[in-house]
Amino acid sequence: MPYQVSWYVPGHVILARMYGVVTIEDITKSNDEYMKLLHSVEGRVHTLADLSDVEKFPLNIPQIMKAMKVESERETGWMLIVQKKPNPLLQYVAAMVGQISVKKIRFRILSDIPSAVQFLLQQDPTLDPKTFPALTEQETSV
Repeated sequence: MPYQVSWYVPGHVILARMYGVVTIEDITKSNDEYMKLLHSVEGRVHTLADLSDVEKFPLNIPQIMKAMKVESERETGWMLIVQKKPNPLLQYVAAMVGQISVKKIRFRILSDIPSAVQFLLQQDPTLDPKTFPALTEQETSV
């Protein structure tokens, strides 16, 4: 199971990590878990998609789209892709799928989780920096 989906900040930010060799089946299963979390709350939810440790990822966009069933009627938060080492092909696929599957998504690629958290705190004043795990005061000062 080369993925993990959980609340990073309960009710506000989902952390979806993928690593190793990712298959279409993995995408389908992780999307199911993601949707359960998303449907468990009301309001805007942001997503941190950490793809830093992905070794291989499917490149067939129609298959990925079929595996990812994301509701588009709901107000969406930011979709932040985290990649320590830029992979232009993976970034392109992630951007295409994200923008096609969720019509009004706001999308950004960042190099690490602290940068993504910093960005979210700047963009969404309703988020409380104290609710983010394992970040120092310096990392969350906006």
